[in-house]
Amino acid sequence: QAYISIMADDVRASDFFTLEDLKRMKEVFGDEIAYIDSGSSASGEVQAKQRKMQFNFQGINEGYQKVQPVTMVYGRYLNERDIMAQKKNVVMEAGSAKKLFGKENVVGSRFRTAMNGSMDEYTVVGVYKKEMNAFQALLMGGNRDTGAAFVPETVLVRHGDMFHYCHLFGAEGIDMEEFMNRILAYIARVKRREPGDYFTQTAIGQMRDVDSMMGSLSAAVGGIAAISLLVTAVYNIVDRIF
Repeated sequence: QAYISIMADDVRASDFFTLEDLKRMKEVFGDEIAYIDSGSSASGEVQAKQRKMQFNFQGINEGYQKVQPVTMVYGRYLNERDIMAQKKNVVMEAGSAKKLFGKENVVGSRFRTAMNGSMDEYTVVGVYKKEMNAFQALLMGGNRDTGAAFVPETVLVRHGDMFHYCHLFGAEGIDMEEFMNRILAYIARVKRREPGDYFTQTAIGQMRDVDSMMGSLSAAVGGIAAISLLVTAVYNIVDRIF
């Protein structure tokens, strides 16, 4: 997967993305793009009867389940109709559902929260679980007391709205580096920019950064251990002299 955003010094309104831009990109690159959205999200307080808690909402488009699968334990996933009709439906993480409602099977339950400055009622149409090992949980970060749920992207971003990011997944087996070069060339041509005016971050690049960080950490730990051994050796020599 990859994120693309403008990074030029002289940013113009036309440099940002719209839902129409994403639709055209999908038409141009076809099956090479497995999934595309705006990378939209929102955070806020949720209230269900007398209970309140903080939630992080991720806006998704049709097909997200195919590239980032989760296990549905109750109800259904968001579908094309939810997206097209801007339905105020959500798919909630099981642990979050239990904290907010006191149980996991909360399909049909409703809560109120504010998104885009409007306080509205939302309905839970599905509950999911996503297994993560300790390392994945560490990388994801976040607060265990904060809930998580998916909402239709169109609830957070409307047609005509401009946003900073383009978030996409390349098709399986594609050369992501070469593909991103073509994507950037296309965006630059449409936006009348240079490819270098846009910043990209890919999952492969993130993993390289993690590997580099872990290598540096390993070297630092090794250096600390070596210093510790040196100090101990010096201490023993001095102790023998005196």
